[in-house]
Amino acid sequence: MKVTLAFRKASPHYVTGAAAVVQVGPKWQQVTIRGDVRTLFEMTRIAHDELKAIRPDNQILSPNITIHGVALLDEFLGMGGGKYVDIISWHHYPTAQPELSLPAITAVPDVMRRHSALDKPLWNTEGKPGGDPAVADQAGVPKQLSDDDARAAVARAYLIQWAYGVRRFCWYIWDEAEQVACVKLSRSTRDSTKPDYAALTPTGEAYTTVAQWLIGSCMLSKQIDQTGESQRWILEISRGGGYRGWIVWQMEGTSEFKMPLQWGVQQARRLDGGQATTTQGQIAIGAVPMLLENKVAP
Repeated sequence: MKVTLAFRKASPHYVTGAAAVVQVGPKWQQVTIRGDVRTLFEMTRIAHDELKAIRPDNQILSPNITIHGVALLDEFLGMGGGKYVDIISWHHYPTAQPELSLPAITAVPDVMRRHSALDKPLWNTEGKPGGDPAVADQAGVPKQLSDDDARAAVARAYLIQWAYGVRRFCWYIWDEAEQVACVKLSRSTRDSTKPDYAALTPTGEAYTTVAQWLIGSCMLSKQIDQTGESQRWILEISRGGGYRGWIVWQMEGTSEFKMPLQWGVQQARRLDGGQATTTQGQIAIGAVPMLLENKVAP
């Protein structure tokens, strides 16, 4: 138990002053320590006791897992680890079609449900759509997504995780090197030898727009319809003052969508911030989500 004794001595030094959100374990990015889950449990218990003694409102994250660590989380919670954490933390990189990642997204809440831990928030503390760190074509060669595909991937990654109970999705990373083939939110405005990453890419602008759609909104329902070989998603959101919105997209291709009369849609907003055109109660939808609104958002 030398590791846990040393950890008890070190833990108080991690948090001083203001309340903090603490990831259990020194330098743990993901769970890669040598040892068994019992050691992991003991380190978590020690961190909880020491850090809560400093400030009771410190928030303790569970040891990070990836898609390959669900069994570890199952064992950890089965030992009673949920008693010593406030937030369940996991790393997940959705594919460029985030809908295909649903089994990975739902696996963690399934484990939490089995151990009566669904009252704890679930955070994705590292990820980005398109994989880590690049999307590969059929030959396995990294490639950059088109602007439309990247915008769609970013928005849908946030929307789908929100729809399935993920409270936070922490982007990795903001200042991605220019030569790395992956979805990027920022770009440099100066010489590449000293990049500043001060400007948004079109994908970064889409990230800003979807944040505006979601912040302050409540999700009322989600609907997934099979449309031929594709899927159509509809997320209904609400705000104060009788506002209703419907975020609509389909996984592949485009189609005409007939908006229900009872929705009372007054405007349709694209992810680039512009207005979409409706014709006789119908609108063309595709892979890039669109927001249909019954009034201007408050």
